[in-house]
Amino acid sequence: MPKSGKISKVIGILLGLSFLIRALIAGTLELGNDEVYYWTYAMFPDWSHFDHPPMVGWLIQVFTFNLRFDHEFFIRLGAVFCGTFAAGFIFLIGRNLRDERTGLFAAALYSASMYGSVVAGTFMLPDAGQMVFWVAALYFMTVSLTQDPETALAKRNILLMSIFAGLAMLSKYTSVFLWLGAIAYILTAGRRWLKSPYLYLGLAISFGLFLPVLYWNWKEHFVSFTFHGERVEVVQMKLRMDYFFTEVFGTILYQNPVNIGIILISLFSLWKGRLYNLSPGVKLVLWCSLPLAVIVPAVSFFRSTLPHWSGPAYAGLAILAGIWLSQRAEQQAKPPKFFPKALILSLGITLLSVVLGVLQVNSGLLYNKEEPKGSHALADPSLDLYGWKQLGNKFKGLYGEDLQQGVVKPGVIMLSWRWFPAANLDYYVAQPLGMKLYAEGSLERIHKYAWINQIRGEIPLGSDAYFITSARDFAEPSRYFGQQYKRILPHDTIAIERNGKRVMEYYVFILQERLP
Repeated sequence: MPKSGKISKVIGILLGLSFLIRALIAGTLELGNDEVYYWTYAMFPDWSHFDHPPMVGWLIQVFTFNLRFDHEFFIRLGAVFCGTFAAGFIFLIGRNLRDERTGLFAAALYSASMYGSVVAGTFMLPDAGQMVFWVAALYFMTVSLTQDPETALAKRNILLMSIFAGLAMLSKYTSVFLWLGAIAYILTAGRRWLKSPYLYLGLAISFGLFLPVLYWNWKEHFVSFTFHGERVEVVQMKLRMDYFFTEVFGTILYQNPVNIGIILISLFSLWKGRLYNLSPGVKLVLWCSLPLAVIVPAVSFFRSTLPHWSGPAYAGLAILAGIWLSQRAEQQAKPPKFFPKALILSLGITLLSVVLGVLQVNSGLLYNKEEPKGSHALADPSLDLYGWKQLGNKFKGLYGEDLQQGVVKPGVIMLSWRWFPAANLDYYVAQPLGMKLYAEGSLERIHKYAWINQIRGEIPLGSDAYFITSARDFAEPSRYFGQQYKRILPHDTIAIERNGKRVMEYYVFILQERLP
């Protein structure tokens, strides 16, 4: 194994290459449904939002210079930076808990997960901000709560931990598990901290930073908390093994099957007492990781969950896995020069998956057939990230002809029936034309557009509207707007091509004369 100086160079190369690859991806893929929806957080900033706290919108505003640079690359650039710093903090935690080799292996494991490298490290999602602040808080937690609370360094570090924990809470609600883990550790192994005023000052700092979210929710009748509470509330004790297996299978894919195998082995080794010379910080990391890793699958027995909900837990478990890999390397007669074979395999799987994924999205390398009408349930998921620019360009020509020929009145708007594809159409089609888009329907269906509609003002009576729907996610406009317009007419079909093949169709409707 290389010496300390060489390990520092290796971690620098790892983070640098990861940054460049993810930045390239960020600039070559169109925005996904969630990402383009979070663009509306930057377009219409607020102290919080229906789905999530405000951090994801703030990151977009910072890295796009308040949307002056509105390209996909700049919208995602914050996530690329966050992913790099998150892996860097994981390296620091592993180094402090054991040695530099542990930190290197832990950072490589995190980079080898689709969650760490793509979901939270490339795509602009709330997870991007959560992960960098989560692991930063975890780092300062391990160098404060495991120390004498009377030392100046421990006092400073717990305040830094509190700031980062508060910023993580401004990213996603599940970041409260950081403080729950810290309190559990204090009650079981660090009771000296209960007498320290800095602990309570730290709690006040974190929840003080979270006050904007509480204020917004109070003003909006706690609509966001209610929405998320209903998503995890177990009302009927009816086992749904399909939900559970979907969660488990999704977690394995998100975290990388090799990573999951190494993590399970490291947990088994910990249980059997085969990991030696463990720092007290390991227990702290586990208190902040295992509860979230267990609770989400437990809920999935009864409610539908998403595998990225437990994503932060696996950053801590990657550190434990790094400890096991480092110890195992020490015990080998001929230790690996840089990475063990299992870690090379893990990195290779993710790199290959990313390359194939990008090629599939942009060229249909693996599958490139036309999606039949109403096929969304079985559709090619890569089309979620493809065709929006093409749609915008083709609709621009159609819109110009319609205005010239008097088919629609000046000031025509665009309508949608759900938050997606409303945000996709808003970013790629309506906004470049200076056209207002409204999403109409229940709050559960249109989400933030309930507030955006108010900002954009009342739709004028007698005005016209466009409605665009795809073959793979077809919606009949008369079902949603039949009572609001005098006439609803099919107008045109826009074909989307990929690699010379017609893969999707969009149907354009005109809704004439808005009724009272």
